[in-house]
Amino acid sequence: MKGSAVFLGLKDWASKALHPQLPLNARESHKLLTTLTGSFRKHLDEFHPPIAGKPQPRLGTVKNSNASPRTLHSSAALADKHLSSILTSPLLSKRSGSTSKADQEFANCKVELQKDTKDPISLLEEYDARGAATLPIALLCMTTFEKYLAGLSLDQKKKAVSETEPGRRTLMWLWRSELHQTAAFVDDLELMTLMTYALVRESLDEYLWQWLGLDMVLAHQWDSSRSQNAKREIFHRYRWKGRILRKMIEAKLQPPYGQKPDLNEVLDIFFRAISLRDLASKGDHMEYLPLNPAGGMIHMAVTRMRYQFGEVDPQRYDRFKDLTKAWLFGIGKDTGVRLNMALMDLYHPTSTKISGLPMFQTLQELFSPAPSTDVEQLLAIFKFSGSQENHLWYLIMVLTVYRLQIQGYTEEAVWVRDNISEHFPRLDYHTHSNLQQFVNGTRWNGQQVDGQRPIEATNATTNRVPYPAFT
Repeated sequence: MKGSAVFLGLKDWASKALHPQLPLNARESHKLLTTLTGSFRKHLDEFHPPIAGKPQPRLGTVKNSNASPRTLHSSAALADKHLSSILTSPLLSKRSGSTSKADQEFANCKVELQKDTKDPISLLEEYDARGAATLPIALLCMTTFEKYLAGLSLDQKKKAVSETEPGRRTLMWLWRSELHQTAAFVDDLELMTLMTYALVRESLDEYLWQWLGLDMVLAHQWDSSRSQNAKREIFHRYRWKGRILRKMIEAKLQPPYGQKPDLNEVLDIFFRAISLRDLASKGDHMEYLPLNPAGGMIHMAVTRMRYQFGEVDPQRYDRFKDLTKAWLFGIGKDTGVRLNMALMDLYHPTSTKISGLPMFQTLQELFSPAPSTDVEQLLAIFKFSGSQENHLWYLIMVLTVYRLQIQGYTEEAVWVRDNISEHFPRLDYHTHSNLQQFVNGTRWNGQQVDGQRPIEATNATTNRVPYPAFT
């Protein structure tokens, strides 16, 4: 009965001390080992007394190779050895399937951020000080700070950003750790977006330009089956530059404190980037600055999405148009250049320069019965029925019909109208009113945008021009 009482006592202790907290810390593990050792030794000695005068080694200690096997009674020695092997087993010192150190640090950081006792960027710096900061932890800290800002007033946001400087401090950590040179960071677009946006919000654009000026080639695995073009491979290795530039443009188009976007400032950023590339010597890393990502975004902003951003300087507009061939890169480039330039003619900010004729000529090339290889490559992108690209093509052609009619090119307008019915029959269902909204730039996303000034507001002839009813 005495042994039964011991068992019940250990069971009760284990149920209270073991189950609420696993795994045990060092102090609790030592306490458990001492309890088990003492209890086992006490009851074992009652039945198998040790030889008097001989010291007994503690369980769990390293065995002395010079010790006499007769130090303990034979059965006690075997029991001691067996229990020692159990208690010192790696299975007891480390749980099977335990998380990695990085994952554990991430979990710890998450818990600390929930306590809300310090700003997230300070916590990132603390982890950095002991060598535990990682890209996931940086993303977690940046995201937490942005969520905190979401609940503040405008003045409070400005004060919090000014005092915390999340962009500058996170960038300093990134550069010190040299993680900015890893593909893991370059391909983590969420973290790059947050950092770039934060730096622009802190008026630290020059930090981004210094970053772009670094000669840093990423190690990579190039899929040769995608392309044998050596130039494309080099641009891929410098893709981080193109992504930073694009994120800078995105930040300017979405000002942090509700300011009105400035398309002229956006264009000036692009002009500075293209000048850096053009002034680079042969073989210099800036020669491979990818401009296509940023150029495509700006092209959309100054044309079909311009109603969201306001006015643009006509001279800057023309300069950007003339540079199309310098930044556009990809499949069907030659035809793509003509298409992008023609689209800018449809949306020119100067009413006397608006024209649908260049787009008509491009459409004739695109829908030719014997298209060139360049045209076929470009068209292959847009041949998925019901896709967003098809919808965009349809809207471009509707606007082209409208522009051609205003200019008096009736036959050309009829040709474009006939091709709409032939190539986009599923999309050809909008009413006259719907199409007028498309032309005015207020329903490009399929929803009426209230309070937007139509692009053609200065054109007094809009309502007097015969407009085809697309039914």
